[in-house]
Amino acid sequence: AVKIMVYKPICITTLLYGNETWVTYYCHLKTLERFHQRCLLKILRINWEDRCTNSSVLIEAKTSSTEAMILQNQLRWTGHCIRMPNSRLPKQVLYSQLSRGQRICEARGRDTLKTCLRKGQISFMSAGGEVLARERPLWHHMICQTPTHFETYCLSDEADKRRRRKEKGHSQNGTSCPHCSKICGSGIGLLSHLRTHNSTAVTF
Repeated sequence: AVKIMVYKPICITTLLYGNETWVTYYCHLKTLERFHQRCLLKILRINWEDRCTNSSVLIEAKTSSTEAMILQNQLRWTGHCIRMPNSRLPKQVLYSQLSRGQRICEARGRDTLKTCLRKGQISFMSAGGEVLARERPLWHHMICQTPTHFETYCLSDEADKRRRRKEKGHSQNGTSCPHCSKICGSGIGLLSHLRTHNSTAVTF
């Protein structure tokens, strides 16, 4: 417990320094989460033989994933930018866009913000979204609940993927051999098995 209390304010703060303005890709999030899980496994002294999932490790450590932390920090910074005066440069960057450019416009900062809000299950409509962000106590309360909603969504998504993977495995009965009716697990296994029949059929 003491190591976890030291790990959160020192290691996590250093690892995620300046993440409020990061443009996170899946490969970066995966690398950060891998390092986070490795540190938690060493602190909790969990081996691979224990067969613990990443979600169970986070629950035992009473912490959240790095993606949930980044999501919470980015939403907190967004609310802070919205409450800024219009003369401040961060707010101008948040609401502005390039008048002309050579590159194809793919995703703006507002699009990334909408993705973060959707992951955190926060309704941020154009009519009352800014009014909601200007209410600092209400916005802070919603931001504090963001990691819980995000972890719940991830757990349900992983359970759904695991269930569909099991159903797909049960639905595939395998491929049977036309000679001896042996059931092979895959098409490659069937081809390897058919070579045995071809070799036995050759006569000299």
